[in-house]
Amino acid sequence: MHTLFRIVRVLKGSYIYTICRRGEIKKIILLPGDVLFCARQGTTRAHLEKNIGTVMLTLSFFPQFIRFLISETCEEQGQTVARHYWYHTRLPLSEAGWNVIYALNALSLGAEESPCLFDLVRFLFRHCAESLANDNNMPENGKALMTYQRVNAFLSENIHRPINRESVARELKLSPSHVSKLFRQFGNQSFNQTLRRMRLELAVELLRENGLSIKEIADQCGFSSPGYFIETFRNCFGKSPGDFRLS
Repeated sequence: MHTLFRIVRVLKGSYIYTICRRGEIKKIILLPGDVLFCARQGTTRAHLEKNIGTVMLTLSFFPQFIRFLISETCEEQGQTVARHYWYHTRLPLSEAGWNVIYALNALSLGAEESPCLFDLVRFLFRHCAESLANDNNMPENGKALMTYQRVNAFLSENIHRPINRESVARELKLSPSHVSKLFRQFGNQSFNQTLRRMRLELAVELLRENGLSIKEIADQCGFSSPGYFIETFRNCFGKSPGDFRLS
């Protein structure tokens, strides 16, 4: 299960995925030029052993940046391995880009494919390509900025886990104090404030988009208990998650 919106495009070869769509699990084959839109909380599984020789481009949309990821699947010493080459933009996706993402998400829930899906996907690829082309050169503190982005990426991808500053620092081989310093230097919130905001933003989307129970949403957003989730949500928005869903 992935916590981000993603778009996958095959550049070379073919790629086999097992996906879950509308509660149905099925296997699909992507060919060069094919595009797979993955909704937030979407479930996919790649079959590396059957995808040797494939090159893919994945765009992942983080709150703070866009990740461009090139993945190449090959065979080394009798084993199938995947090599990854990535770049994070300095700026996040624009408001117009996010509006396209939400439109794609809404249309993907329909029973039939809408003709405008292809136009939206083409616009999004062009928009991201322009963002990449206009990306400024890395500043003098570029290494620290890349580390800050790496921490934010880890938070977004592991938001469902019971993570905290110490566990994140341990996973990324950083010191907890250095993690705090990065958020003071590049963010407008502390580490704990950022993590809480990301959990609540995801909770709001889940409350609006699907019929998960409060307990299920609390679990997927990494809250230690439904009670703590409800208390934190009410302190932030002035109403309980249940009342928010009904409003």
